Amino acid sequence: MDRALGVFHEHHRTADFLWNQCDGPLGRHGDMLVRSGDRAADHILVIDYIVGPDGLRKRRGWRRTVYKLMGKSTAPLRICPGFEWLDREPARTWVLSYEPPTVPSDWYFQYMRTRAERVYGPDPRATHQLVLPAMWTVEGDVPTLRAESPPEKSVPLVGVTSGKKDLPGHGPRMEFLRRLRAAGVPMHLFGRRLPAELSPGGEIASKSAVLRPARFALVIENHSEGDQYVSEKIWDALLCWCVPIYFGTGAVDRLIPPESFIRLPDLGDRGFECLREAIADPSIWNRRLPAIAEARRRALGELRLVEWVRRELGW
Repeated sequence: MDRALGVFHEHHRTADFLWNQCDGPLGRHGDMLVRSGDRAADHILVIDYIVGPDGLRKRRGWRRTVYKLMGKSTAPLRICPGFEWLDREPARTWVLSYEPPTVPSDWYFQYMRTRAERVYGPDPRATHQLVLPAMWTVEGDVPTLRAESPPEKSVPLVGVTSGKKDLPGHGPRMEFLRRLRAAGVPMHLFGRRLPAELSPGGEIASKSAVLRPARFALVIENHSEGDQYVSEKIWDALLCWCVPIYFGTGAVDRLIPPESFIRLPDLGDRGFECLREAIADPSIWNRRLPAIAEARRRALGELRLVEWVRRELGW
């Protein structure tokens, strides 16, 4: 029997959101139909929070201005209207916080408990803690990505990041990038709002366009504590057959073979030497291909978000 999962995400509003994870066409995954923005679905999954129809938040724009002037959080003005518009009972609604624990406020989790039967996240404030399931941004559906062979690799190292300064992890990441540049480490760097001193290549529409030619991908998470938070960054690198040079939580140690990535011990001297030694030996990529293949198999199999949802729902 087919059952629909209505998916909502603060940044993704297209009809095909998460279809790249499904085994079948147009969001079919077994008997589950993934439907972005479907308020009438059998079950609702909200990732982080909801942005409703155009203009919903603008009606409260003057209040946001007042809140900012008063130094108050504008989160209720951003989040509450979406759930009011959704108008679904908590019993058939789940929330998944995909942010590191340093981002959501206590208010966020308190409010989500009133709107959803379960609140998942890599956070002790969630009703259900978990290691985040795999999502990725590279192009291609699951059958296409599974069929891909390792491409030719001609670029030593690629980093895709941003120049954000909002979270505690952003500053050390930028300093590490500056050190790599100053030392002349061969690295192609792409992303938004990166300072000119890093000689960035600019914004990109496709991560896979810059990751597929690279042997190594620099993957520095915004949060490195604990063993539950892991973002799309490492999955993007692995699905493009890169060896991730990784700085983050211990979650990946529980998910993929240790030979499928290289862990930076820190973003200081030891991490710098670890990275420089790795990219100096191109044969590392060839030796680690079997482990990368296994990590890709897991990411495209049991670790992906749609599989996690189906297991949790028992569909």
